[in-house]
Amino acid sequence: MPVEAPKEVRSIPDAVIVTLRKCDVPETPANCTICYEYHAGRSPNFQRTINVIISSNATFDENTLADFYEIFFSTAEDGWSQRIRACEADRSHRRQHG
Repeated sequence: MPVEAPKEVRSIPDAVIVTLRKCDVPETPANCTICYEYHAGRSPNFQRTINVIISSNATFDENTLADFYEIFFSTAEDGWSQRIRACEADRSHRRQHG
């Protein structure tokens, strides 16, 4: 049972923010990376892992997301850092331009 973004979400960064707020998780760079990669669907193993947790009705907290980040993303920091910056730039742009 994947996390579905509301119909008004127009982009992956929008879906990231909606998901983080829905899960009541801070909008940190690491948390943005995790949600961005989930919604982008580029890592089937990661997406399956998240879907299993969601289907078991488990909750996400800072510790869980930190573990995900360490396991799935910390070894590929350069590529993920670029995606984090892109996500943050898009969010900043949306705040400034409504």
